[in-house]
Amino acid sequence: MAKPTLYIIRGLPGSGKTTFAQQLAEMLKIRHVETDMLFEDVTTGEYRFDASKLSIYHAACLASCKHYLEEGRSIVVSNTFVRKWEVAKYTDMAKDLANVVEYTCKGDYGSIHDVPPEVISRMKATWDT
Repeated sequence: MAKPTLYIIRGLPGSGKTTFAQQLAEMLKIRHVETDMLFEDVTTGEYRFDASKLSIYHAACLASCKHYLEEGRSIVVSNTFVRKWEVAKYTDMAKDLANVVEYTCKGDYGSIHDVPPEVISRMKATWDT
């Protein structure tokens, strides 16, 4: 049986990560997850960022990816992944389970979650290539 694939999509807020990930997942008929999805109210769809939940939601996103890969199913994950150690959590988890393909989005479409420009600037300054 062929190994599943973990597709990692990284980029700054507004770079096109979610759109690309959704298109890739639809094309490949696989699941797409990202930490931001967990900040969406399930009844209204409204996005409500809560920094106190960020580490919990990142862990849940990683666990979701691991679950799909352990079932032998490919998955797309899109998060900012500003630092390489953030990507490494996923690549380390997947090393025996899946092939890994990484994409970096570099567009400038504006943040749909109203991330302040100064936050995006800080992320850009600490970006690991």
